[in-house]
Amino acid sequence: MSRFALALPLALLASSPAIGQETPLSSGNAFLRLCDGSGRAISCVAYTLGVFHGFREGSNEICLPKGVDTGQLMEVGKKFMRDNPQDAHYSPGGLMVASWIKAFPCPKLVK
Repeated sequence: MSRFALALPLALLASSPAIGQETPLSSGNAFLRLCDGSGRAISCVAYTLGVFHGFREGSNEICLPKGVDTGQLMEVGKKFMRDNPQDAHYSPGGLMVASWIKAFPCPKLVK
């Protein structure tokens, strides 16, 4: 077996979270714990940006005003999670999308 074939699984195992270890993807609760004033800010912003781009593709449910940045999107999502603790066990991505639809709705098209 080559060294690479042995090193790759070990590297993947070392880079993945331990069983039971919390990640920002676990729930809204986990996202808030990990992303409120922690040293993991870049991970939280990157996650937010990924959720935004994934949702925004082909969607017309949110209309961002000019000047809204990723940090603001993250803060809107975190506020929504804090204001809706009954839903904080759900995926942070879904909670963020719900927060953006509420905060930045598109105007209704008049027919």
